[in-house]
Amino acid sequence: DAPLFDPGKEGTLDQALQAALSQRPDLLGKKKELDNRNIEVKYNENQIYPTLDLVSSLGLNGISGEAINITSGTVQGLSKFGGGYDKALSELTTGKYHLWQFGLNLSYPLGNRAAKSKLTSKRLEIAQLLLDIKDLERTITLEVREAYRQIKTDIKRVHAARIAREFAEEKLNAEEKKFEVGLSTSFNVLEFQEDLAEEQSNEIKATIDYKKSKNRLRQVKAQTLADNNIQLTEGDET
Repeated sequence: DAPLFDPGKEGTLDQALQAALSQRPDLLGKKKELDNRNIEVKYNENQIYPTLDLVSSLGLNGISGEAINITSGTVQGLSKFGGGYDKALSELTTGKYHLWQFGLNLSYPLGNRAAKSKLTSKRLEIAQLLLDIKDLERTITLEVREAYRQIKTDIKRVHAARIAREFAEEKLNAEEKKFEVGLSTSFNVLEFQEDLAEEQSNEIKATIDYKKSKNRLRQVKAQTLADNNIQLTEGDET
């Protein structure tokens, strides 16, 4: 049987390009690597910049001690913080005397030449990755365009081979009818049979080439993964 010929199911070129740029594992891997490098750059940036932190604390005090005379203007008496250690513990549990503390903590990394050098290195890696991604996108685009163009060429070949085969069939039928009424020879019929066999072979070969081109397009789009229900994201590595 002749190979299946089903032109049109390959979709448009734009659809093929969109599928390839969103499904190709090699491109997804590069983009994931870029995400990781961006995270590393953010981390290294934090290592070279000063930090200012707000700090605070809340505590409880227990206050006691020897009572003393207080003389202040017209006010005279004893301080209210009398008693010993036991009294201090007792006051602590009442929660009467709170201790609030607030402050700012400024940290500036000294001698951070190594950190700056590492940050520069990571930024250069990102720049190189961006170039690699652009190059890979161009390569994928060229591969898809070439595969798609080859499919269209093979479709035309199949149509031409089919027309030639049908014409060879018509000629053979006509020659066989002539032979039946004595207007042709068996040699002529044999020649037309050979012509038909050749055209049939050409049609089969053109159809096989079309199937190969179609499989090539599926390959450059990473469509074979989708056909087998294998889904990749930018986090997957291949």
